[in-house]
Amino acid sequence: MIGQLRQLFARVPLGASRPRQTLEQSGFTLLEVLAVLAILAIVGAVLIPSVRWSPDSLALETSGQELAAAMRSARAQAIAMNSETLVKINVEKRTARMPNGRELRMPTSASLKVVAARSERFSGDTAGFRFFPDGTSTGGEIFLSLQKRQARIAVNWISGATTYNIETIEGR
Repeated sequence: MIGQLRQLFARVPLGASRPRQTLEQSGFTLLEVLAVLAILAIVGAVLIPSVRWSPDSLALETSGQELAAAMRSARAQAIAMNSETLVKINVEKRTARMPNGRELRMPTSASLKVVAARSERFSGDTAGFRFFPDGTSTGGEIFLSLQKRQARIAVNWISGATTYNIETIEGR
């Protein structure tokens, strides 16, 4: 081992050739390592800004996921109990009241828009989503928006299925 190190670091006169490297002596050149580090730095510079989210943005995403889960739970309850369930959304108070009485609060910094069936509009600021024992619903959509992000919870009226997605809004 020491002999190999001496041979590796021995001075080689100009014009002389170094002995061929064996498999144990192979490795990466400094140029190859620098090229890989440069690529990693570029990828990191592109990805890191898109991953940074503010606490408000995280609250928006969490609220959207909780609301979608609550809608799915209300549908499952309607099917399991063989009775209608109703989820009421109060736009002014930014709350959603579940059939079991539990209340979800949405971020006050987010704007809230509800598109619901005419039969489920109870007052100027309250609308509902009704789920039936066969799994269907009155359907509609809920939009939670904050800065350039929007959470969309859609309830399909035929199947009662609830979908959730979050997207970036262009032009804001």
